[in-house]
Amino acid sequence: MIGGFFEHDSIDEANSANTIENPLPGLPPFAPRLAADFKQKVRSLAIFTNNEYALTDQLSLIVGLRYTNDRTKIDGAAYLGADDPSGRRHLVTPVIPVDALVAHRTDGTTSFRGGINWKASRDQLFYASISRGFRSGGYSVPFGGVITTFDPERLTAYEIGSKSRLLGRTLDLNLAAFFYDYKDIQTNVDDPLSPLVPITRNIGGSRTYGAEAELTWRPDPSWTVRLGGSYLDAKFRNTTAVITTYAGPVPLDGKRPVNTPKWTAQGMIQKSVPLNDDLDLIGSTDFKYTAKRYLEATNQLFDRAPAYWVQNARLAVASKSGGWEIAAWGKNIFNKDYLTYINNISFFRIEIYGEPVSYGLSASIKF
Repeated sequence: MIGGFFEHDSIDEANSANTIENPLPGLPPFAPRLAADFKQKVRSLAIFTNNEYALTDQLSLIVGLRYTNDRTKIDGAAYLGADDPSGRRHLVTPVIPVDALVAHRTDGTTSFRGGINWKASRDQLFYASISRGFRSGGYSVPFGGVITTFDPERLTAYEIGSKSRLLGRTLDLNLAAFFYDYKDIQTNVDDPLSPLVPITRNIGGSRTYGAEAELTWRPDPSWTVRLGGSYLDAKFRNTTAVITTYAGPVPLDGKRPVNTPKWTAQGMIQKSVPLNDDLDLIGSTDFKYTAKRYLEATNQLFDRAPAYWVQNARLAVASKSGGWEIAAWGKNIFNKDYLTYINNISFFRIEIYGEPVSYGLSASIKF
């Protein structure tokens, strides 16, 4: 396989924070807003190839290459502003410039993937792979802060695993173990250059060891039961980054990256019942469990989010041919509160929660 990729994004953004209702120490009364205004353009080009070679009837080799070239242009400013949003774009009027930048950067790299597959039998596959990933550099434009740039992030991933069909092909079992080695990892952190809004910085390396398993059981065509889980041991490694926080300077070496719980689990049960020769009633419920994790890279006590469990449900009437379906569904049906984001500094704390309970109807037709 040989292919190419092209993407062009243009972002025009303005944002601000009104500090009249939430006054911040040190801001002059004639500049009651923190603001930022920027235009960014990103052009991404890539060519790639992926190839699989059959060495024997049971053994195959996979080799892939990708060259990526990304160009990012920024034209932006951060400032203290007057409290007078006006005009079509509802911008605030700058009063005291904090920082401005017109710049561009180009990041390019060659990434790869190599692997080997061994089909031990008709129902058993073992595999091993190594791959190199790449995330472009860019710019952070925080309101009321200093515009900064960050370099590309690179990931080398190692994985071994197996895929099996058991018990007369009614049971699928997938197992995997992996190791992720990040270089110049990009992380959102509070920083003295942007004391109010997190910015993206390169903070050195990170290593993640993990394992995951997934079991799918289909005792007959009307039932599907799926259960999966994963374990992660993730730490920042070989980094000298020190973040200044409300609790003083915090070295990041040895801390866990954001949103890397040790344990996660998910599952699903689905049952279909024939209503007549043409219609099926399909009921299903699924869940996701996420253990406690940190939502700030500094791993302070108040940066930790508790574990949570979210349950969803769905009931549908569908044609046996799969041509149409009408369904009623519920998400987070037990209305669990769970944190997805924290920004915690000395004089305020922002918390963002996941979506509350919601219900709806949907319909689909396939041609």
